[in-house]
Amino acid sequence: MKTGDLFDPFTKEKETPASNILVLQKPEEGACGGTEKTLDLSAPKTIRSQEMTRFSVRSAFFCEKPDALCYLSAFACRARDGSFLFLETADREKRHSPAGAWAWVREDIFPSLVALVRELCLAKENGRREFTHGLPEDFGGSVDIRYASGETIGFSSNQSPVLSPEAGEKIEVLFRKAMKGERVKLPEISRIQEICFDEKRSDGGYTHASLSVENGIYTIRRIRKSSDSKLYESRRELPQERFDELLEIIHRCGMLAWNALPERDYKRKDEKS
Repeated sequence: MKTGDLFDPFTKEKETPASNILVLQKPEEGACGGTEKTLDLSAPKTIRSQEMTRFSVRSAFFCEKPDALCYLSAFACRARDGSFLFLETADREKRHSPAGAWAWVREDIFPSLVALVRELCLAKENGRREFTHGLPEDFGGSVDIRYASGETIGFSSNQSPVLSPEAGEKIEVLFRKAMKGERVKLPEISRIQEICFDEKRSDGGYTHASLSVENGIYTIRRIRKSSDSKLYESRRELPQERFDELLEIIHRCGMLAWNALPERDYKRKDEKS
């Protein structure tokens, strides 16, 4: 599982007024490449809130030893009856194929995260953004931490690490410890008898598809309405292997825990479920 496997259940990031953005560096107009650096003057350097609602950090690290931490992505949000956690790490040899895992645990990890963020003084970099055009990959990372008070910590760079190796190690230790705690019990994947997909498009069209098993026969049914109001229906059998592949995706991505996560407060162009 990678970070991209997770859907984004969170609030849309508020736009900062241009008057609050200080441009520290920018490429000349028409230049190929170059670096942009900005600072949000309204970003606080001290966070007063004790109630964190979202923790999301990602950073590469310069590492000389093969087994040293070279990449970390850590994500936590409040979920019903506990905390939903995701952790992805890699050493130098596995930089481009990090190992990730998720857990829905009963422990409230956020008091510990509030204390760790203050210990690491992450707010001192709040509001700094750096982007270098033309880099072959992201050599940096980003920090996005949100509090119930509306306060946020956010900074990013695609050129250099946004966390120290010591900070990365402390975050990894905290997450691994929390992920060993008691987990919220989820329904057994093997009990799933039907999988449905619905999509409503802005052009008036829609799709409803279902994959079900009955008496050992796996059947997929699909009803699709196009923008020209034509209705298309189909039905066919599938081998069990395809159904098992979907069950593996549901398990790997923690989909049975998604209904316990925060809802989006903004709409996409198309609605899918």
